[in-house]
Amino acid sequence: MNACSNTVHSYSQFCISINAPKSRKCLCIKTQLLANLIVLAFILVAQVNPANAGDAQAKSLELQIGVHGPRLRSDNVTPIKEAQLPRAKFRKVAKSGKLLSDKASIWSCVYDASTGLTWEVKTQDHTLHDKGFEFRWGGRGTSAFALGKYLGRNQREPVTTENASTLRFSDWNHLIELSVRDKFCGYDDWRVPDLGELASIVKCEVGAHDLDLGCTKTASDGPTIDLKYFPNTNTEAYWSSSLSSLNSGARNHAWAVHFTNGSDLPKYGGTYLLLRLVRGPN
Repeated sequence: MNACSNTVHSYSQFCISINAPKSRKCLCIKTQLLANLIVLAFILVAQVNPANAGDAQAKSLELQIGVHGPRLRSDNVTPIKEAQLPRAKFRKVAKSGKLLSDKASIWSCVYDASTGLTWEVKTQDHTLHDKGFEFRWGGRGTSAFALGKYLGRNQREPVTTENASTLRFSDWNHLIELSVRDKFCGYDDWRVPDLGELASIVKCEVGAHDLDLGCTKTASDGPTIDLKYFPNTNTEAYWSSSLSSLNSGARNHAWAVHFTNGSDLPKYGGTYLLLRLVRGPN
């Protein structure tokens, strides 16, 4: 091995003398190119050996971000699956139970992907699901325990039912029974939501929602809920199925959520309030 030429170049090279039968040839290779070829060969050999798969991937990624030499795309990149893509929190549901496009102009229920709950959507046609019907508390589907002091994070302390309400009405039974009978939106397990479930659909205009304090800032032209999915919602209180047991004086009270500011409040069971049905995990 010896130099075949004394020509000066701006790059480094080494040359190999090759003795052929009738001639003497010189093979000159740029050292930068040779170095890249050696690295590439090492990577390809390592990838054949499963034990070196991790090293091969690391070298491959090094080549991707380098400014010189070949670029190899890693074979170990995990493709994004459909299940990993962001999903909308709410989906519109037809009266038949079919999931609809977000552009649908007519729907009867809303499915919440974050909780697995399906919610009744109110109408303004004076039929069963009209937004204006009011109910006294009690009847089918009331909670077996009461909720007391606020624990933070939209939770209240469960307590025994020693102070349970003896004042119960069956006003909302008709709404539940007909919704179950007709398999409204494809389901027959409709009920009144508990306090936590009802609070989960509160939407604040700005900032986080605190069940005890409500929203720090509320919309000036509508209730604290996403009207895109829950039209015909009033800026008033809606019953939950949860009894209130803040103190002995709240014996005949139950929890409601006020969609004026998103806060909860104990209301006397004989008060007429609005109601929105739910079905799903409980």
